Amino acid sequence: MAKRIDLPGHFYMKRGRYYWRVRLPGEQTFKSYALVPEGMAKGYAVSDEAEAMEIARRMYLLSVNKAANIGKFDGSIASLVQFFMAHVNASFSSDSGEPNDFKRANKYLVIHYGNDRVIDFTPQKLKVLRKLIATETRKRKGQEVPITRSITTINRWIRRIVRAFKWGISEGYVPSHTAYALESLEPLNKTNKIAGASVADVIRVKPVDPKNVQAILKYVGPVVADMLRLQLITGMRSTEICIMRPADIIKDEEYWTYYPTKFKNTTHDENYVREVILGKQAQAIISPYLLRNHEDFCFKPDESEKTRLAAIHVKRKTPMNQGNKPGVKCTGKEYCERYYADTYYRAVQRGISAARKNGIQLPDWHPHQIRHTVTDKFSKQVGEFKAKAALGHKTLDATLIYRQIERENAIEIAKKLG
Repeated sequence: MAKRIDLPGHFYMKRGRYYWRVRLPGEQTFKSYALVPEGMAKGYAVSDEAEAMEIARRMYLLSVNKAANIGKFDGSIASLVQFFMAHVNASFSSDSGEPNDFKRANKYLVIHYGNDRVIDFTPQKLKVLRKLIATETRKRKGQEVPITRSITTINRWIRRIVRAFKWGISEGYVPSHTAYALESLEPLNKTNKIAGASVADVIRVKPVDPKNVQAILKYVGPVVADMLRLQLITGMRSTEICIMRPADIIKDEEYWTYYPTKFKNTTHDENYVREVILGKQAQAIISPYLLRNHEDFCFKPDESEKTRLAAIHVKRKTPMNQGNKPGVKCTGKEYCERYYADTYYRAVQRGISAARKNGIQLPDWHPHQIRHTVTDKFSKQVGEFKAKAALGHKTLDATLIYRQIERENAIEIAKKLG
């Protein structure tokens, strides 16, 4: 469909329904919008051209009005959150999950107290808001079911709400006494709980048994399998593996050094340099993926999918002159240029499901647990200080959080001295 003169962006049809790819005023990137009548679900985009144009014009006018109001703080909590989220989005990289977590936390603040004045928000109101978060329910099969959240999650969200007010002090939006009063609210713990709330105790991430990782390697495809093997050797974060490129690896005779372009601690210290030392085992895994453009990512979903489809084709029983020809159903399918932490996670979950269907008993686990496994292994073999350097922890305390050997040490002491 041709581009409309009076509206920016590009209109297109998908399955007989209209969509609009555009960068609206106030937005930083292009996005695709389903042209849906107000109150309808995303899957109900309109199929009539005139109706689609009217919906697009209305969306554009709303975004223009919203963009025009940016820069005017009106003293309300909703306005404070709007300015604060703009600051958060500018402070974190696009790969970071922090902005979404801030958005989820402050969403409750806007819903329940958005029209209140900033200076009227008290610790008592924050306590009520915390209870509303802890007692939230969702509809499931026609019934209201409580949402179970951990103490850690609720406390983190409350801290992020308070952080919006603390940020407002430096911008002149919030009186200092208002923000600091909110910090007086004691966090939840095992003794300080909310009556009637479905709140779980603090959840500690546990290491995954390497045998459980090995068990799914043949069910996830060679690309994801190599990512898992590499993570088991190095203990890298999922994002650090996903963004690996040949250009980021420096080769020496005895070892290679990988410098991730984005990693966790860059948010807090721009001068911090993350180095991952790659030994012979890691080099053997990575080498085939370095035979490409230096700026391309090593681990790509499309390569993984091609390998999977080729394996399926080998097992094909239907004659080639019957049924679908290879690639017919995949025409026009687009893949991301690399894996992301969430797509990597989903690939692992599909591997676990496939292994279970083949009779393998496996617990639930996710890729970040591998980092805890490697931390435990390094701490036992070379000590916490050396493990800290290998894993890229900025402080020793971070390494100790990951470590899972305190109980083993206590048992050993009890056997010797008890």
